[in-house]
Amino acid sequence: MTKMSNTYSEFIYNLHLKDLNVLAFSSNRKEDFLPPAKIQITKEAKFENANENKIKTYITYSLSATQKDKKEPGLTISITYVLTYESKVAMTDEHFQKFAKSSLLIETWPYFRNFVNEATMLMGLPPLVLEVLKSGQVSKKRSEKI
Repeated sequence: MTKMSNTYSEFIYNLHLKDLNVLAFSSNRKEDFLPPAKIQITKEAKFENANENKIKTYITYSLSATQKDKKEPGLTISITYVLTYESKVAMTDEHFQKFAKSSLLIETWPYFRNFVNEATMLMGLPPLVLEVLKSGQVSKKRSEKI
C-alpha cells in the first residue's frame, strides 16, 4: 500500500521513472509564415495516483509563433507527454506543485526542444533551437524571438 509523506525530499527519494511516452502531438504552419517571429510557450501539467505504486504525470507544451504585424500565429506546435513513475509514496497536490516546476520540466524540456527543432525543419523552416531551461525560467509562460 502506498504511504503518504509529509516531506517532499522523501517523496523524491522514493520516485523512480519507469516510462516516458508521447500521447499526442500536432504542428501547423501557415504557408506564408517565415521568421522572424515572436514565440510564446505555455505548459500545463497534471497527475494521477494510478494504483498502489504507480503515479502518472502528464505535461503538454504548446508553442505559437506570430510574425510582427500579424494577429494570428503562423506556426503552432503542441505535444503531450505521459511519464509513469513507481513510488512507495503517493503524490499529493502539494508535492506536485513543486514537482511540476522542477523535476518534471527537467525530465521533459529536452524532448520538447528536440521535437520543436525537428518539426520546424520538417515544415521547411530554419531549425528552431529553444534555449536550455534555466533556473528561474520555469514559469508557466515563456516568450522568445526567432
